[in-house]
Amino acid sequence: SPMSSAASGAEEDVGPGADLPPPVLEADAGAELDSDEDGGLCVCCSENEAMFVLDQCGHLVFCRACRRKLIYRTRCLAGLFKPDRHELTTRELSRTRMPCPLCRREGISVEK
Repeated sequence: SPMSSAASGAEEDVGPGADLPPPVLEADAGAELDSDEDGGLCVCCSENEAMFVLDQCGHLVFCRACRRKLIYRTRCLAGLFKPDRHELTTRELSRTRMPCPLCRREGISVEK
């Protein structure tokens, strides 16, 4: 009957997820990343402005504090332990390779 087909159409519009935005296609995701690169947030804390890019992939990912934390963690996992992350030298900060949190490609963080 016409009434039952109208009712079934209404059910589709109010079902779970009906108010969610459409999924982001891979082509659209790249455009979003490009627009964020000028003043994006740190991908670790989501609070501070990202200041460091990984040299191999080009992703803008870290604020100053999170970069230090991740370099410290990376060095500790490699057996290069120091008692405090604040003891890292400029040389250690500028030469430690670490995986990108977005694509996992290994690189060195450089200031944008």
